[in-house]
Amino acid sequence: MNEKIQIGKQELTNSRAKFEKLKNELNSKLSSYRDENRQLHLENATISNRIKELEATVLAQTSKLEETNANLFQLETQLEANLPLRTRATESQNQINQLTKQLVLWFIFFFFFLFLYKLDKKKLEKLKGDRNSTL
Repeated sequence: MNEKIQIGKQELTNSRAKFEKLKNELNSKLSSYRDENRQLHLENATISNRIKELEATVLAQTSKLEETNANLFQLETQLEANLPLRTRATESQNQINQLTKQLVLWFIFFFFFLFLYKLDKKKLEKLKGDRNSTL
């Protein structure tokens, strides 16, 4: 009977040791899971904050994009409205260029004919002078 008690005590001691070992392992795992859970909550909070920041950025950029599109539409409308003026300005500029070229040519011809006239006038005076001196 003493032997059975000794065996029972030994088994009880072994069982308690196994229990303590399992309890320590489970507490360690539980602590590890809690730490992991805290880390996941921190990451989740960080990601949530980043998502809110990105949503705010997207909202601001969407607003700016809409404003820019409105400005672009306004500019395109003005450009279309000014198209006849720009066409007329281009035509006027071409006409000015053409008239300037004509004016230059007229000045060239005028001075050329003036030169010829003066040359002929000198020749006529010379001939008159020669004819008067021979008479």
